[in-house]
Amino acid sequence: MRSHSRRLAGLSGLSSLFVLAAPGPVRAAGIEVPERGARAMSRGGAATAAIDDPTAVDLNPGALSRLRGGHVHLGQDLMFSHAQFTRAETRIPQDPNVIPVADPYATVENERSLFPFGITLAATHDLGTEHFTFGLSVYGPHGAGETRYPTDGGQKYMVTGYEGVIVYPGVSVAYGHRNFGFGATLQAAMMPEMKYRLVVDGLQGGALNPLASSAEVEATVTAGDPFAPTAIVGAWYRPTPQIEVAVSGRVVPVFFHAEGDLTLENVKGQSAFTESQLELTDPAARFDFTIPPNARLGVRYRGGVQGFDDPEVWDIEADFVYEAWSMFDDIRLNLDGDIRLYGSAPLPDVTLEKRWRDTLSFRTGGSYNILPGLLSLSAGGYWERGAVPVNYENMDFLSFDRWGLGLGARVTVIEMLDLGVAYAHVFQETRKTTETYGKVFQQRPLAECPADCGGRSGVPANAGTFESSYDQLAASVTARF
Repeated sequence: MRSHSRRLAGLSGLSSLFVLAAPGPVRAAGIEVPERGARAMSRGGAATAAIDDPTAVDLNPGALSRLRGGHVHLGQDLMFSHAQFTRAETRIPQDPNVIPVADPYATVENERSLFPFGITLAATHDLGTEHFTFGLSVYGPHGAGETRYPTDGGQKYMVTGYEGVIVYPGVSVAYGHRNFGFGATLQAAMMPEMKYRLVVDGLQGGALNPLASSAEVEATVTAGDPFAPTAIVGAWYRPTPQIEVAVSGRVVPVFFHAEGDLTLENVKGQSAFTESQLELTDPAARFDFTIPPNARLGVRYRGGVQGFDDPEVWDIEADFVYEAWSMFDDIRLNLDGDIRLYGSAPLPDVTLEKRWRDTLSFRTGGSYNILPGLLSLSAGGYWERGAVPVNYENMDFLSFDRWGLGLGARVTVIEMLDLGVAYAHVFQETRKTTETYGKVFQQRPLAECPADCGGRSGVPANAGTFESSYDQLAASVTARF
């Protein structure tokens, strides 16, 4: 049974989970969906070796060494997130005097499925040197950066919404010869503002209320960090004209030190606290959140070539991607201020378990230059192990096992201008969690678990069925000069 102070901390503590929804810089499981850019997306993410446009600043900085002269790239990725939750019927008695505003067992879905801020702008130039290439870039997230769910839905104790982006400005440099190259991108990860919302039970005591209470409030955390340095490195090598091997990875984790505050609002139809009761005294929240390192290995075969510098007629590539998400075991939140729903009480620190696991991904894809120098067609697919372990499912981010298929084309409309388009569909496993094993609990910050609660520490908020998938569209323009 948790103490009063730990339950009180849960009001703000669980709200801090908004960082899990914040789209990050990694390219697979965790908090993004593969893959950035039309070229990589069309190949099912298998582009560590094959990438040949300025998106290499992110995918493999070493590949920038193959870009001679100047290049300017503008890319737009659209993410359509389809997420549904159907709550399982509870076995915990509900207060008969409290009637939920809506059917708690009705299927709810994300009301903000489109996220349009996957924008990439990158420019590279060799500055007249023989072996160096330099680059500037800035890009947004490659994930679902905004969701909204009903405050009276079956998911309300997990999340009711979040919004926000992370922006990555960076500088790159690469060095290469005819059959090898290596490079690095130095970045400043910027999280201007993130908002995360969920509903908590504000009652001070009494029986557990699994479906609704007369004192529900929606808690919103707003926080950010304007600067977190990080770095990506990469290299490629052709031992023969036909075989190419490439590696890349984020070697400096992103250490966010976020600061923000907390606000409370009534849930329409369920609570009627006054403005003074909902007001917090000098609220402040601080926590550290790390986006871990990752590594990529790509091997590809270039068909129809005789020499190192010959453009391939076709190619096929296999990639392996690893991300160290097991280092994200919990969130430790430092809190200041007082809550005043029933009088003043301090907000103590809290630690929240997540227990994410390392993720693995295998990808394969290729391209065929159906009209060499004019039209290239690409296709590919991948399998990826999710970061969220069984029984820790939450609607804030659905990083489950997934399978993706992509296809696309690149057209040279004039000698110095390429247009790229791609589409990908991501199938994701359906997860089912029960009240017996669910590990995400309804927050009751001001009340202990009653003596007759049957040994429960609270109401499992994630008991139910999680269904999800993604559709992705990408378009790009690359000018060469």
